[in-house]
Amino acid sequence: AEAVPCGSYRRGKESSGDVDVLITRRDGGRSCDLLPRVCAALSAAGHEMHHLHDPFEKKEKEEGESCSYMGIVRLEGYATHRRLDLKVYPREEFAYALLYFTGNDHFNRSMRFYAKKMGYSLSDHGLANRGGINSRGEEVRGTRNIVPAESEADIFAALGFEYRAPEDRHAEATIIQDGEAKRLPPLCDEADLSPDSQPLDSDSDSC
Repeated sequence: AEAVPCGSYRRGKESSGDVDVLITRRDGGRSCDLLPRVCAALSAAGHEMHHLHDPFEKKEKEEGESCSYMGIVRLEGYATHRRLDLKVYPREEFAYALLYFTGNDHFNRSMRFYAKKMGYSLSDHGLANRGGINSRGEEVRGTRNIVPAESEADIFAALGFEYRAPEDRHAEATIIQDGEAKRLPPLCDEADLSPDSQPLDSDSDSC
């Protein structure tokens, strides 16, 4: 398995209020089976765990689905308790999840906004075609990821964005036009943004 801490920690911030970790299986096996094993390993190592929901409860999950754990942890030898969020994604969605949950909020919204203008829907699960508006006036999104991505750089390239390392994701994304990086227009129209859920960590720089 592979585990990556995300949020403000991955962006290189000096402090972080909680711990957000994304996990995936390299072998493509059932991802959600990892959560109870990770929690059991943390407890066995002497770390104090308080579950906000039972990670050992058996739930029927389809192959390829993501799943989450929320709890409070105090590492052995430390006095401070921290909120712990673990999210497990199938391997084919992991790059998208890394991008989404690294943040920051304003940078993510700029990427979703531009993807929407191009006719796509960008989320933590992939890049899908937008399907238009149904008879009730609701936006319909495709469910199939159209751009397989091994890394975040693949996602930036697919949308024509200049790649930004996690520590540089604190403002709007920039696109590549005629070989030059150009900043996207300011994001001040909330009604024109994709209504996707917000990332776990959000120190927002919104207008």
